Amino acid sequence: MKKYSIVLSLLLLIFSCFAVRMDEQLVKPDSLNIGTPINMKLSFSEPVDSVNIAIPDTSSVLDFNATEIIEDKDGVTGANIYFAPFETGQVILPAFEVESWQNEIPEIHNTRQYTLLVQSVLPDSGAVLRDIDGPVKVNLTVFDYLLIIVVIAAIVLIIWLLTKIPKKEYKKVVREKPIIVIPAWETALSALKELKDSDLLKNGNFLEYYFELSLILRKLIEGFYNFNAAEMTTYEINEALAELKVEERLEIKAYLQSCDMIKYAKQMPSMEDADKAYSWLYQYAEQIKKIDLERKAALEKEKQNA
Repeated sequence: MKKYSIVLSLLLLIFSCFAVRMDEQLVKPDSLNIGTPINMKLSFSEPVDSVNIAIPDTSSVLDFNATEIIEDKDGVTGANIYFAPFETGQVILPAFEVESWQNEIPEIHNTRQYTLLVQSVLPDSGAVLRDIDGPVKVNLTVFDYLLIIVVIAAIVLIIWLLTKIPKKEYKKVVREKPIIVIPAWETALSALKELKDSDLLKNGNFLEYYFELSLILRKLIEGFYNFNAAEMTTYEINEALAELKVEERLEIKAYLQSCDMIKYAKQMPSMEDADKAYSWLYQYAEQIKKIDLERKAALEKEKQNA
């Protein structure tokens, strides 16, 4: 028992060293006035699958204009949050939570609280954004190298301990867990309900709203047609659907292209467009649900007749 406690402690130590970290940087001009734009830059130590930013309610002193999600081919690497004060004196930018998802595992990050001094009610048209904190050069110390050696030694020790566990005892520890497969349409409908209950459209956050719609559709296609749609471009998805002879291929292509135009070309849609985009995806998920249930019913009938 003591041996397993040591192994568990070492594993927790190693996993904590590789957790996703979030850095923040507040970018603002030297002199703040009402309407002066401010940008909070968020960056992650490694790309994540998606992020959810809980913007605080500061409607009396701050106006959050937009949130821009930054991503590359590996995933989401950060975000830009744009806002501006509209009250003079000391204005508090409260701390808020940023939830990142990596391999369907959430991790909560917290920003710092900032106190801003707004000097005038006049618009500051000549304000130039500047970085308060520049890049910091990392210099490894002897302690850092020692930590790396300790981690490597811990991994070697864990492997050695695992090889010493008797086979019979190992079989007693391992328990087979039932594999629960959730249909892709069920996951999509659940995600759509959460998106509808969110405040993204109410806050005018069309970029993140359409990012979530695009991701839900990609995962629905991936789960139902069994190819890695979540990691593919719109063009690649269209080519894969063409090979599978999917009837809705052109509709899916047009839908993903409209989402891409909003995410990357920054074309702002109307609330009516957003509602239509949501309705189409919901109806398509229901259509997939119907096809999947009919397919399962036919297979069950074949088993009974066999």
